[in-house]
Amino acid sequence: MNHWQGVARSLLAMKLHSLQSRVRRSVLRLLSPKRLLATLAAALFMLLYVSNGVLVILTRKPVAPADLMLWLSGSMAIYALFHFVRASWQDPDTRLGMSAAESLWIARAPVSNSLLVIYRIASIVPSTMIKTALVATVLFCDVASPLRLVIALLMAMIILEAIRMIADRFACALSHSGRIVVRTAATTLAVLILIQLAARTIAAAAGSVHPLAILIAVSAAAGDTIASPAIQWLALPWWPMAHLALAPSWDGLAAVYLLLSVLMLVVAVVAVFMVDFWASWHQNWCEGARLGAIQRGLLTDGSTNRRNARPRKSLFALPKFSGVGPLISRQWVGVVRYRATILVSLAVPAALSLAPLVTSVDAGLLHVAAWLAVCTLVLAPPALRIDFRRDIDRILLLKSLPITPLVMTIGQIALPSLITIMFQVITVAIACFISPTAPTTIILVIGGLSGFAFFSFAIENTLFLTFPHRPKQEGLAMMVRAKLVFLGKGLLLAMLGAAFIAWVTLCAKIELPVIVLIAGCIIASWSSAAVAVAMTARCWRRFNDYQLGSA
Repeated sequence: MNHWQGVARSLLAMKLHSLQSRVRRSVLRLLSPKRLLATLAAALFMLLYVSNGVLVILTRKPVAPADLMLWLSGSMAIYALFHFVRASWQDPDTRLGMSAAESLWIARAPVSNSLLVIYRIASIVPSTMIKTALVATVLFCDVASPLRLVIALLMAMIILEAIRMIADRFACALSHSGRIVVRTAATTLAVLILIQLAARTIAAAAGSVHPLAILIAVSAAAGDTIASPAIQWLALPWWPMAHLALAPSWDGLAAVYLLLSVLMLVVAVVAVFMVDFWASWHQNWCEGARLGAIQRGLLTDGSTNRRNARPRKSLFALPKFSGVGPLISRQWVGVVRYRATILVSLAVPAALSLAPLVTSVDAGLLHVAAWLAVCTLVLAPPALRIDFRRDIDRILLLKSLPITPLVMTIGQIALPSLITIMFQVITVAIACFISPTAPTTIILVIGGLSGFAFFSFAIENTLFLTFPHRPKQEGLAMMVRAKLVFLGKGLLLAMLGAAFIAWVTLCAKIELPVIVLIAGCIIASWSSAAVAVAMTARCWRRFNDYQLGSA
């Protein structure tokens, strides 16, 4: 027992020291002369964003308690389903979400699995408390007691994080056939929910073509879907927390909800231990069965059986183009491997882009193009991470290649940009089939959006090379970064839309030919893409080991 307490105390001290060092490094990076301008811009942006958020919170009407209760529990269930879908489609993560250093020095140390689980649960508590504080700030005017809201939200989010750990650990222990079953079940449930959401959106946005009206309809449909009985049955573990958050006072009923919430929290933590124990046992059993098969001569040492063996993918031949061809060939292997995930990730933006044609008979290709521009800038880069963001652990190897920064940048962003252009062309073809459009409009849309695809991935990689991060990195910095990037992209889209409207108005006022309008838009789009690619190449040339170590 003393040994167990000593190890637990050492792990806790190690985690606290890691958090202190991370905060210190983050402050030093933010105050460095190289990033001082970006830090000031981000601080000003956050100040305006927080001020606007506080103003909106203070002026809005309180939400009905019954609706808020359903939304609190249903949103947690949606997030839990998302974690299961993600875990079933991604590569198995046997490290319980640990970093590479933690996996090397802690997971391989003589420490029991139970202590590793406790260490991981303790690691998520700080970020969970920050998320709880942010959500409670938004909802404090809707409840009678902010204290009960904070307690309920903290327990609900810890349960959600425990379910995420369960999904990851459960998925990594499954066999290939078991993963297919779980993947099919989780994806089918998610698709059914999306169909319900789409049906509610179409009914709510009937006759609307304005993007803001469609977004409002999507928000209303999402609220109705979350409050539906099917989602609420999935949200059963969070019912006590939702009732506790909205309890009018500390009466006997609130005490019952508190006890039930604590019980659900204990059940979730115990479930993490049980799933981890089962996963370890199942992996050992599979290894023992495989060893027995090797000893019986059914398998050769170091191989798998023929049914589960995955053939090695070879790079297809492309012209070198100073190094662009081999880089694209290398990335194509990853595209083929994750083709199903990519198709699912792009199917949702395609459906969203075609929504105006379904909600209104007056909608045309330009309405679809507006949604395609939003999806190209906001949704396509997270779905296609086959660029510098995927190679953060191979940055030094890429740096050592005899390839110029411009060629390396083009080779990294060419394939995801081309896939996005293919997605745009297919969506435009479907839109033209539904609503026939003039050829000049088709040329304008495809020519402008194709350059915008290169622009989007170049901007995304410029931000990554300037402020690098790990693929599954968490914490306050990542949350602030995601919020700033999202709002910055929204501002950029507004500026581009205003520039397009100004150019169209100018051409109409001085009666320029349509060909001049189309050529101006296409030239502006591809010129912006060229400038963005040059910025990415410059950031790649200036990228150093210090930035890699700070990620």
